[in-house]
Amino acid sequence: MDDLRDTLLPRIAAAADEAALDALRAEALGKQGSVSLKMRELGRMTPEERKVEGPRLNALKDEINAALAARRQVLADEALEVRMAAERIDVTLPARPLARGTVHPLSQVIEEVTALLADQGFALTESDAPDAGPGALPDAHVTGPVLRALASRGGVGRVAATGRVRASGAPHPAHVLYGVATVSAPGLPQLKWLVEKILSAFLERGDLEIRLRAASASHTAPSAAFELRGADGTWTAAVTGGLLHPVHHEAAGLGSGQAIAFALDLDRLAMLKYGIPDAAGLYAADIHWLRHYGFDPLDVPTLAAGLSR
Repeated sequence: MDDLRDTLLPRIAAAADEAALDALRAEALGKQGSVSLKMRELGRMTPEERKVEGPRLNALKDEINAALAARRQVLADEALEVRMAAERIDVTLPARPLARGTVHPLSQVIEEVTALLADQGFALTESDAPDAGPGALPDAHVTGPVLRALASRGGVGRVAATGRVRASGAPHPAHVLYGVATVSAPGLPQLKWLVEKILSAFLERGDLEIRLRAASASHTAPSAAFELRGADGTWTAAVTGGLLHPVHHEAAGLGSGQAIAFALDLDRLAMLKYGIPDAAGLYAADIHWLRHYGFDPLDVPTLAAGLSR
């Protein structure tokens, strides 16, 4: 009995894997195992011998089962440690960078222009609707709130609003900024000075060439189109304006006063400043286009820090 214990237990403790343990279990406790054969010999013993050998065999069997279970647990722990070492995640590594979106050029231009107008004393108001049907630029849903805001100020001051309006036959709405400012004396010089100051600051060009030509607009009379000379020598109309039409005086609360009004074509201004060749790109919702022409969302344009980037 002691020889079996001294032989089997060290071998079990040294078993390298589950297969070796299964082989040792069969060798000791299987039908033809050494311990099982000893158990069969109990039947040929006298009652007194069975009383002695029976408990000893049962104790040996329990020891072997306990040794097998203990070794299986050791092998399982070792396998788990190997697996954990192979699958370890280094939590000290920096996180993967998150993709950051970009600000659309039109949103950037609106921020820049409104900052310039605020510096010129304009109060900004909201347009009535995000879009309007076919009609002249600017449409009533943009001009109406500006005129009402001016009336609420007693018909004195400077008010502007941005909005989207759709010209007849246009495939998409255009973004405009409509502004009205009261003046002490009628005439286009005040309007020309204001438009030149805004455009020069927006485009950041001291040599900006602007020319006026006669135009027709429902909100002003007389009216003029302000055209900018590009680097290639072509002229682009980006602003229309003039004296506020008398039919709008009552809505603006002007009484006998006078006001100048203008509409900035923000789409064209964005194309001029940032080299966008086709207005269709502004409305294409193309992620690659936005990555090329977009702006950092945390880099807000201000007059102090500079408008363009």
